Amino acid sequence: LELILRASDISHMLQSWKCMARWSSLLFEELTLANKANRGRDPAPGWFDNQAKAMENYALPLAGQLDETGIFGEFVGAIFAQRINANRDKWLVKGYELTSKLIKAIEGKEQD
Repeated sequence: LELILRASDISHMLQSWKCMARWSSLLFEELTLANKANRGRDPAPGWFDNQAKAMENYALPLAGQLDETGIFGEFVGAIFAQRINANRDKWLVKGYELTSKLIKAIEGKEQD
């Protein structure tokens, strides 16, 4: 049960790049708005690095655990690992630009 809950928490990383980028962007916006309301820290510094590290240090080991248990069926954990690796690789290429766009978009909303 714990593995399923942990997987649901990062399910956007287990899916396509488009889905992962969308939900990562929404999380960034939510955390930024919480910071503006004095309910958390600013996610902007380190967002790019933190997302890459989360995929490498949290999501990939979790995919391995899911594969070992077979909880989602045979080979599904390996498929999750492939998607995480693909998303991480794409993040390393496009994530910095995406993060910059998110910061600018939020700054634009604040000026409106």
